Amino acid sequence: SLFLDVIVVGVFMAGCGSTATPMATRPASASPAPPSATLVPSVAPSSLLSATPTRTATAIPPTPRPSPSPTLMGEGSGKIAYVSCSSSEPASCEIYVVNADGSNTIRLTNDNAWDCCPAWSPDGTKVVFVGNEVPPGQGAIGAIYVIDADGSHLTQLTNGNIAGENPVWSPDGTRIAFTAWAAPELGIIYVMNADGSQLTRLAGVASGVNPLAWSPDGARIAFESHGYAHDPPSDIYVLNVEDALQGTDGSGVTNLTDNLFYDGMPTWSPDGTTIAFVSDRDGETEIYVMNADGSQLTNLTNTSGGDRMPAWSPDGTKIAFVSDRDGNAGIYLMNA
Repeated sequence: SLFLDVIVVGVFMAGCGSTATPMATRPASASPAPPSATLVPSVAPSSLLSATPTRTATAIPPTPRPSPSPTLMGEGSGKIAYVSCSSSEPASCEIYVVNADGSNTIRLTNDNAWDCCPAWSPDGTKVVFVGNEVPPGQGAIGAIYVIDADGSHLTQLTNGNIAGENPVWSPDGTRIAFTAWAAPELGIIYVMNADGSQLTRLAGVASGVNPLAWSPDGARIAFESHGYAHDPPSDIYVLNVEDALQGTDGSGVTNLTDNLFYDGMPTWSPDGTTIAFVSDRDGETEIYVMNADGSQLTNLTNTSGGDRMPAWSPDGTKIAFVSDRDGNAGIYLMNA
């Protein structure tokens, strides 16, 4: 199922702006992908592994991956959006879309820029992404773009004065939230309408804001940060969107974990009552769940080896995650 593909996304995740007047300025094409983005199958292991004692985790055979391995992200209408980078001059990273079975690869961008962070609209018709004109870490300013899934109608949503990253759609597809990753806007969470209008600063965090997760009802955004209370490690926060829109900077933000250990990678259960996340508070990097208010923390995996990147099944009964407990990064499935 597609939620497992989202976990594969996390294995290869790479890191990837104030008036928001739409402007389509970059060329896009729907030409076939180059050989470097061709999907090739990999051999599926036959062994089953267990996460004891609290949950049984079954290893999931790996899905085909592009070679060389690009960043895979997103799901929508049975398709996968991903990033493929070329080292040839001029070096660049472009956005591609492919069917879940590896067929019909479409190159969405063709601009010799460092494009990253694609995310599907809820209806699967559009992809939002970040476009960087130079490689990250070399003074890049990330403008946020949206493009149709067939490579048409490229639209620039932000003007590049804010270096944006990790844009995410609200569940109803009417808004896009993102974070700023470069000074002087480092750690700021923004939201805007899906057409780029009404760009609004929601909250300011000193640093370290990682990918945002909308609650299923669109009322809250969970995120990982070490900017409010103390230096790293980080905590998990929840921001009430409407409170933040109507209040002062930082209003409507609640720290759910508030401890000196690493807590991160929050993801909402489909019914919005529970958050799965990663923590090392027990000495290992484990998968935990807690109520949406931060109560009733439970360690689900409780085993040696690093567990990370949880993702819920659509019915909320299972959680897939990445683990290297057998010495290699693999995908595991357990009951929630």
